[in-house]
Amino acid sequence: MLLSAFHKFKGSLWLPGILLIMPFSSITSAQTLRLCEQPAAQCTAIIYHESSNTSQYYNTKRSQERFSPFSTFKVPNSVIFLEEGLVNSFSQMLDFDRAQYPPEGWWPESWQRTPMTFRQALQRSAVPIYRSLSSEVGAQKMAKWLETFDYGNQDISAGIDTFWLGASLKISAREQIQFLRRLRAGEFNVREASLAALQEMMLVEKREDYLLYAKTGAGNLPAGGAIGWYVGWLDRGTDRQYFALNVSAATFSELLAERATLIELLVQELTDAPSSHWANRKWGLGGRS
Repeated sequence: MLLSAFHKFKGSLWLPGILLIMPFSSITSAQTLRLCEQPAAQCTAIIYHESSNTSQYYNTKRSQERFSPFSTFKVPNSVIFLEEGLVNSFSQMLDFDRAQYPPEGWWPESWQRTPMTFRQALQRSAVPIYRSLSSEVGAQKMAKWLETFDYGNQDISAGIDTFWLGASLKISAREQIQFLRRLRAGEFNVREASLAALQEMMLVEKREDYLLYAKTGAGNLPAGGAIGWYVGWLDRGTDRQYFALNVSAATFSELLAERATLIELLVQELTDAPSSHWANRKWGLGGRS
């Protein structure tokens, strides 16, 4: 795909039939994010500026297409756990039943370092802990919460502890932003304590000029290929910028590399910072997803 070619040439920008030799550091974020608008591209990015009520779209058509949220669903799920009283704070220690969720070979080592705090569970994207807590919520309450949130297609039919993992639940990039905006605006009557805990858990970078809150999501799809996400918001001065991006690739390893490139370009766009400002940063990219 287009982004794969971009990675292959690294210091060059590749377009169909054209090879433009450009130093990587000189490629602006706007130019590069527009790769998502090329016919062969399988990615989209949206940035919503709250102060001006304006949006930037890269690949408008794909921004409306629904995909499995994978671990970006940990954002609403964390709110649900807090609101249902299953977890009381971001510092609460959590574990999971290894008989119910036996460790698998592909699991990151960090998922098995338990107990871990609720914040660590989100930041490590610890699937077994979130599957366990989702089972405690139950299908009836979970369905009601997704209806309240108007979250994607609201389909949990694949199973209470798997529906967001490449299964029945699907959401678009536009809907991801809509959910985050409405959540932060208080439209769902979620307790301030729950919102404060979520914000603390999602903070991935704190600098003098901005605060970045984000969640990743990624996984293999049953029909083949892989999908990856990055959603959240950035507080910078008086402006809050919400963002959502997703990208597809043939393999999971290709996906992680392509998503990492898009995230770097996205953060540069959000902060207007030179590459030296944000090089070699993690931005919540720990763990498997």
